[in-house]
Amino acid sequence: RGTELGEISLLARQLLQQATPLFQETLENSANADSGQSFGNTQVRYRYPGGLIDGACRSLSEDLTAVFVRLSSRMENLHGVLEEALENSHQPVPRVDIEQYFQVAGQWLGRANAATDLWSAMAHPDPVGQPPMARWLTYEDNGDIRLSVSPISAGLRLKELLWQRCYGAIATSATLRVLGDFERFKSDSGMAPDTRCEAVAGAFDYATAGLLVVPDIGAEASDARAHTQALIEYLPDLLYPDSITGSDSEAASQGPEPSGAGVLVLFASRRQMEELVDALADDLPWQLLVQGELSTGEIVSRHRATIDQGERSVIFGLASFAEGMDLPGAYCQHVIIAKLPFAVPDDPLQAALAEWVESKGGNAFREITLPDAALRLIQACGRLLRHEDDRGRVTILDRRLVTKSYGRQLLASLPPFKQVIERA
Repeated sequence: RGTELGEISLLARQLLQQATPLFQETLENSANADSGQSFGNTQVRYRYPGGLIDGACRSLSEDLTAVFVRLSSRMENLHGVLEEALENSHQPVPRVDIEQYFQVAGQWLGRANAATDLWSAMAHPDPVGQPPMARWLTYEDNGDIRLSVSPISAGLRLKELLWQRCYGAIATSATLRVLGDFERFKSDSGMAPDTRCEAVAGAFDYATAGLLVVPDIGAEASDARAHTQALIEYLPDLLYPDSITGSDSEAASQGPEPSGAGVLVLFASRRQMEELVDALADDLPWQLLVQGELSTGEIVSRHRATIDQGERSVIFGLASFAEGMDLPGAYCQHVIIAKLPFAVPDDPLQAALAEWVESKGGNAFREITLPDAALRLIQACGRLLRHEDDRGRVTILDRRLVTKSYGRQLLASLPPFKQVIERA
């Protein structure tokens, strides 16, 4: 049995050695075509258009699937033998040794099953008429090539495993409705088009409790360099509520002015966040906590402790802080959103989904990009009011809410705070 496992493992390594130059050539061609940079000097990613794999790679994927199926079967048998040995109290081998072998065998069984699933997904074509799998290659900094396969939608699986087996269900969330309807949620979750949906008013008195401000910062977010420079110049005024001047003072007079005890600044780009940190960190008189420099738990703990001492604290964060950060009361009285949270254009899952929608005659921006941005924006604004007695302000430093045709849709989808929209 050990000899057979060794032979199968050797065959798998040989096939992987054959596959490596094929994938490397694909990545080299992608790097040269897209950026003119040499392979290995920068992170290179290649997404297979339509999820379609060429003949040579597909053939090797089929061979690798067969090999890993065999390996998984043998590892499962070995795992079962070791499990039986653990249950046998008369086993001559020390139990501590069997437990160790059992754990290792389980790990290798999991890896073999994962490899089987991966190569099977590479080898087999997608069902006609259904969303394809996204398939892409990534050249890692350490020289490895990572192969990724993922569904672009969970709707079909949820339909099969949940909704078709469920007699009745109620799904509730503050973010099910996007841009005035539930269509994106029903599509993503696999619900039937005629599923009954209803929007119920929340418990917050948004117009009294919060103010939404879109100031004129003199730069468009589409111009990354100009926008970052504008933030460097404008952000300090927002972080110093005692020295608000000009039009911002007018905005504050029309609604609750944040005390500034707790401020959460959300960025759509790590690069922009780091540039703001480099430009402002030394001049801020308050504590500045930056995502990535400490664990999330440590950031929240230090932030709360500082405010409990009567001092001010500012958090700089990215997308994950816009979704799960819970800072009630004085811990967050001002949410500043640097830029509308549109998905990264080269994200392989988003690109594959957009490609599929366009192939069906749809509009990827209207059907995917804009609703997703609206959802993330709602989540970001939701960091402000966590309890019914919370008060504060949301400031969005992206003029596309004013200058683009879709800006009105995004504003209408947000919680009904009192709005102050500065015109150029």
